[in-house]
Amino acid sequence: MRAQEAQSEGPRRADDSLLAGAALRGPDNLGGPEGNQQFLGFIEHVANARPHPDQEGRTVGEVLAEEKGRLLALPEYRPSTDEILPVSIDPYGYVRFDKNRYAVPRPRGSTITLVASESTVRLKDGLIEVAQYPRSYGRKERIGRVLPTTEKKPTTEAHTVRGQLRAIAPAIDALYERWLDLGHNIGSVTVRAHRIAQNYGPVLFREAVEQMVEKNLVDLGALESACDQLLKSKRSRAPVQLNLGAHVPDRDMERTALEVFDER
Repeated sequence: MRAQEAQSEGPRRADDSLLAGAALRGPDNLGGPEGNQQFLGFIEHVANARPHPDQEGRTVGEVLAEEKGRLLALPEYRPSTDEILPVSIDPYGYVRFDKNRYAVPRPRGSTITLVASESTVRLKDGLIEVAQYPRSYGRKERIGRVLPTTEKKPTTEAHTVRGQLRAIAPAIDALYERWLDLGHNIGSVTVRAHRIAQNYGPVLFREAVEQMVEKNLVDLGALESACDQLLKSKRSRAPVQLNLGAHVPDRDMERTALEVFDER
């Protein structure tokens, strides 16, 4: 058995003797601030001090020291072990990582790069580092403070349609106030009002809204009925010209009272 194989039993021994019952609170803590020193001392004085299982009279540490001269040298520059991944900023200005949230001074909805090591979490916008925090190993924590933003919130379709209705009929603001007081769903009433405006046109819709405000009405059915009545009243029909023959005399027709038909 080689020294490395013999030494591999060291972690198992550490699990049973050194780490048993220890409270782990982070990568640099094994039950206390001197956790790393305790672990290195355990390897030197306990694990490596064991007799080598194949070479009598020698310890695991002695065989390992002999083999170190034949091992490959460590690279000049230590390779990075940081975790790098793209993350999206939520509507509240945070990014989620490892069951926690970190504040980002960047627009909501954008994507940035998160670089996490054992001790720090860095947030980068391209090559620019915009925030850095100590890495938290807790759960559901919010790290950092979100700064007030002056960016415009995304406009939903309902708000866009509402703006179109206000441009057609400015008096509709009074209806919106009544709908809010009554607890109506603004998105639903906006979509339905927009459909009525499309069916009857902007002129009739504006006049109908003004009538609704004047009569203190709120029901959308009344709005549609008002548009329909205005359409009927404005619908003009040209008189029909009848070209009758010369044998048909031109006479004035006498109007008959409708009560006469009731008597019959």
